[in-house]
Amino acid sequence: MKLILTFLFLSVMSANVYASEDLYPCNLELKSMANVTVDSASFYARAYVEDRLADPSSALRFHWITLFASEAGEWNGLFLSSEEFRYIVENVQFSPSLEKLGVSYRVGFCYLGPVSTATSVSSDDTSTGSYDLAGTISTGSSSDIVSYTGNISGYCDLRNVGTNKNARMDIELSPSFVESDMQFSISLGQFSSGEISFDYPINVQSTQVPRFCKLNIEINESEGADRPSQIDLNQAQFMLQIDKNLM
Repeated sequence: MKLILTFLFLSVMSANVYASEDLYPCNLELKSMANVTVDSASFYARAYVEDRLADPSSALRFHWITLFASEAGEWNGLFLSSEEFRYIVENVQFSPSLEKLGVSYRVGFCYLGPVSTATSVSSDDTSTGSYDLAGTISTGSSSDIVSYTGNISGYCDLRNVGTNKNARMDIELSPSFVESDMQFSISLGQFSSGEISFDYPINVQSTQVPRFCKLNIEINESEGADRPSQIDLNQAQFMLQIDKNLM
């Protein structure tokens, strides 16, 4: 049983197994390498976002945001960590005017875990089981010309672990803080073929169902050289899925 999300820098598609689950891109961060001089005005991205807590009739429900990279080798993001679950990044368009290689970008993904299916009549909870994060990351044909490296990191708040032991409730959609009951970091190494796949376990015990997870996929370019005209950051594609396996 799977919850699958594909994130291409032109579109977002998701399919949910449990109606209560959700997995969506919720932040974007940009950075230039510390020893690479990049004009922040030339390295930017425009993001079309949905504010999930705004009134559906409000003009702020869906809107564009322009994000510029900092010039100091520090990450600059669309949202603070306390805001991320509130927003869905539906579309990203990178600037076409960047002249030098040596930039990094990080896409954040938010996961709302399933609610319990147990009731006062039946204790059977079909949401329990082992959960895995699996996916494929592609930088498109750009990796034939430029060297890329990548990393995936994240943390999850689990049931029956830490302070918040209860299952997530339907109304819990935008936590300002997520406990790190489990943490992980996966080095993807160099994208030799332009595409890398991964699979990582989230929970050890079936009762430790993820309540919330925050995931980050980081892509780094090689440094220093002039940017070939064929390089297009908008070619990148991420496919993530959270699998639930019965134990």
